[in-house]
Amino acid sequence: MCRYIVGLMLIAVLVTGLISCSGRHVRDGRGTVAGESSMVDYTKKKPLLVKFYLERSGSMIAYDSPRGDGSFKAAIVTMLNNLPGKHNRLFVVNDGIYPYPKGIDQFVSDGNIFESTKGIGDPSYTDFKKIFDNLLNKTEQGELSVLVTDMIYSVKTMVGVNPQKIFADAQGMVSSVFKENVKDKSLLVVQMQGSYNGPYYAYDAPTKGWNYDGKRPYYILVCGTNESFRQLSQDERYAKFRDFEAMSGFQNEMLFTAYGHDNVFTPYCSFLMAAKEVQGRFKPGRDGGNGITKLVDMLPDRDSGKLRLALAVDLAGVMLPETYLQDSKNYKVVSDDHVVIQEIRKVTERDRTPAEKKYIGQATHIMILEIDEIHHHQNVEISLKKIFPSWITSSSTDDDTDRQSGLFSKQTFGLKYLLKGIDEAYARVSNQPYYFTLSLRFEK
Repeated sequence: MCRYIVGLMLIAVLVTGLISCSGRHVRDGRGTVAGESSMVDYTKKKPLLVKFYLERSGSMIAYDSPRGDGSFKAAIVTMLNNLPGKHNRLFVVNDGIYPYPKGIDQFVSDGNIFESTKGIGDPSYTDFKKIFDNLLNKTEQGELSVLVTDMIYSVKTMVGVNPQKIFADAQGMVSSVFKENVKDKSLLVVQMQGSYNGPYYAYDAPTKGWNYDGKRPYYILVCGTNESFRQLSQDERYAKFRDFEAMSGFQNEMLFTAYGHDNVFTPYCSFLMAAKEVQGRFKPGRDGGNGITKLVDMLPDRDSGKLRLALAVDLAGVMLPETYLQDSKNYKVVSDDHVVIQEIRKVTERDRTPAEKKYIGQATHIMILEIDEIHHHQNVEISLKKIFPSWITSSSTDDDTDRQSGLFSKQTFGLKYLLKGIDEAYARVSNQPYYFTLSLRFEK
């Protein structure tokens, strides 16, 4: 009888252990699995099919003027050359969407890309509803759509129209296109700046341009399914393409993606045991895998009275500016005890010691966490917040008629109305305003 009872108790312990172990390793759509790398081997997958769209409106032509510095064309050629695969497609857009008849190789070699596309479509206005609908609803799994545009919303009749009427129309367009389906798609908006030499068409005179020589912003929009964005962010064949920050003329970027349904990012993370910043005493918990996301027997340092931890995180594929990723104010920490992110820095070769090599993996950054005291066992979550960036507001103007303005080279007519509408569409289908969450465990 005793042996029977003992046997039942052992079975119960084993079952409980199996349940708790599996519970630590289940993805819930929020955090990364303990000790599991987020990298997937994409070498056996086909390259993404990229559909490249170039806006050819009146206000775009001056970006590739013979009098300019060539930075606009150079950026486009760089993007196209950094794309793997030989079946990518090229389209010209304005009042409609038109296949470029000569192919990408000819386009790249053209001396003036807007001269070679002359006569394609109506350059007097851009049908953003048709273009955004195409990007969002006709970009299939395994595809990416890339749009190069000045993001200036226009309609056929703008003369004498109140700008607020134009902005309301732009917001209505966004609402009609960006609906429930955005939960399955991600959109990256990259702000660039290039030389502009030629006529600029202000909102109140869409057919009467005035000459401007200087710098002007333009934008690169990348749209795809969340699965395609996961491949874009992790596939090393796209490492150069997705590194927009390294491109000449880069200014800013913002990623629109839903959270809680089919997250694009699940970064690998692991605590380091012997980093220079570490203070206090603790032991790694048994989580399995290569990384450590659970710490036990945690005690503060005898001298400082604090616990300082080093958490290695792989942020290589997170398509946000480095300044955003390294700003601790952009992260939210949820814990029972007070846990503070003191610093976020890049991994250096000194960090990749033999003792830490197994845990650091391909991590790109180290978060330094500080805790006064651990009072009891607890879960800790660190989330990267999705914040509507101030650069969008400062880069937007309601009046683009003053070319002498010191901000003319940095602002786009009505930009914030388009992008705020897109942001609100993603907010409606997101559980929380985050990009990702790291799930950790502390035990006293």
